[in-house]
Amino acid sequence: ALADRVGRKRTMFASLVLTAILVIPMFLTMNPDNFVLMVVLFSLVRVVMNGTWAPLAAIMAQIFLPQARQTSLSLSYNVGNAVWAGLAPITATALLAATGTIWGPLVLFFAMTVLSIVCLILAPQHKDAVFEGEEGDVTVRA
Repeated sequence: ALADRVGRKRTMFASLVLTAILVIPMFLTMNPDNFVLMVVLFSLVRVVMNGTWAPLAAIMAQIFLPQARQTSLSLSYNVGNAVWAGLAPITATALLAATGTIWGPLVLFFAMTVLSIVCLILAPQHKDAVFEGEEGDVTVRA
């Protein structure tokens, strides 16, 4: 897989940046007259976004120490999804209504992308001791 060859964080970073670039034409072509182009761009964005989902489980699992990994991972992932995925559609709709233009929701998307990149950069990566004779938890760069 790509993330195994170039690194999980690099793969996710590249996918976040490419997605942010591709959503501009995707949003600007949302018009029934451009149906084929719209489908192509939406499909391309979804394919590129897979680069964020593929390494996500490994990145998130290694943020936490093994002693508290499952609880920490479950809690942070689900609370994060409830808050960000739950409020994003309402916020985007309010921004569209307030500005009357698609650029309001795009700014929200870019802000969330920047926040994701900052969190990705700051996220520690802990490596478990797998073999006998290895030291315990070691923080590694991914």
